[in-house]
Amino acid sequence: MKILRVVLEHFFWYVYIFMVKANNLIRGVGKDEILINNQNGNVIDGCVWVFCSTIGEFNACKLFLTKFIDSRDVLFITDRGCYSEAFKREFPNAYVVNISGNLEEVDYLIKKYIPTLFIACEIPCSPNDAPCRLSYALIRKLKEKGIKLYLVNGWLYEYAASCMQDKVERFLFQKYYINSFEIITVQTDKIKQLLIEKGGDSNKIHVTGNMKFDAVINNDFNIDSYVLDYFSKNLERIVTAGCVTEEWEYEIVLDAYTKVLVSNPNTKLIIAPRHPEKSDQLELLVNKIIDLQLTFMYRSMWNDLCPFDTQILIINTFGELKSFYAYADVCYVGVNHNVLEPLSFNKPVIVLDNWNKQYPSFPVFDVLSIERMINVCHSAQEISNTIIKSFNNELIVNQLNISNFSGALNKNLELIK
Repeated sequence: MKILRVVLEHFFWYVYIFMVKANNLIRGVGKDEILINNQNGNVIDGCVWVFCSTIGEFNACKLFLTKFIDSRDVLFITDRGCYSEAFKREFPNAYVVNISGNLEEVDYLIKKYIPTLFIACEIPCSPNDAPCRLSYALIRKLKEKGIKLYLVNGWLYEYAASCMQDKVERFLFQKYYINSFEIITVQTDKIKQLLIEKGGDSNKIHVTGNMKFDAVINNDFNIDSYVLDYFSKNLERIVTAGCVTEEWEYEIVLDAYTKVLVSNPNTKLIIAPRHPEKSDQLELLVNKIIDLQLTFMYRSMWNDLCPFDTQILIINTFGELKSFYAYADVCYVGVNHNVLEPLSFNKPVIVLDNWNKQYPSFPVFDVLSIERMINVCHSAQEISNTIIKSFNNELIVNQLNISNFSGALNKNLELIK
């Protein structure tokens, strides 16, 4: 039976490769169009490879990576090059490569950064399941070279395939992809059961909980001296709104802020769009701020010579949100995102309702809202009222006891040695 599975996988693979190359030939895509970062320099022997798509997965797994990698060389591979600076800020000696998904780049990377093992952070647990690109070609090649593969803090989004190639890859290789990993640690029993239903080996899949709770314990962050100086001298109220994602959410947050200004005119708003790399999103936000006749500046403009002296600061950088939560009086967290970061600083946290149950942030939101550790609002007016209550020390919120939820980090470290 095992031999038959291997034969079938090889047959499917060669059919798939033929289809992809034929498609590339028709479209006129050739090797010259493949862009691989860090082509210069020496061969790096003995790298721990880490796939991390976005800053969210990185923050969730950062403590695990710090303890596991220790002093070894590490290569971060990502499909979102905009996060490279944030990865380097936490791991200054790391190598970072932005992958394209082209078949030819896999061989190059293995020759350039010789791997000892591979770790995927949180997603994708199944081919093309999440909003990121980790090709079966890369997983297959590493497995072929005898490299052990692990996936930690796993989650399934159950997204539909975005194109025909993704549909074919998922149909042919889903079971092979999942079983390529020596160990998969997942956040919930439901995720384990879903992976088993997709053909995963139950003996390889372990429920360890969510490492985001363990990440709360680590309050370390990097911040520029002039920013620290500003916060140490500033006497004005600060509201930090992080991971604000859509146009409608910009409108609600800005509406709430203008209502707060009526009674607290010196309040500052620090707002972090979920995708600052998308110029259209920044433009939408800026236009709404201008329409309200509010003053603003970008985080990238703030330096020793250009101080933060506007009503609103737009965070258009990566990896700094945690520090702006730390110095806020009250925090708003965008729908479907990580409420634990501001809670780790004992900040009052405000959210809207109607979170998506498919997101890994939902179980955290669900528990904390039931335990009344976060303030769930339903309108701009309710958000502004809650902010003002917080300023006046009138909010009654239960404190987060992290010991009730943490422990996933140690479970992962025990399983993956």
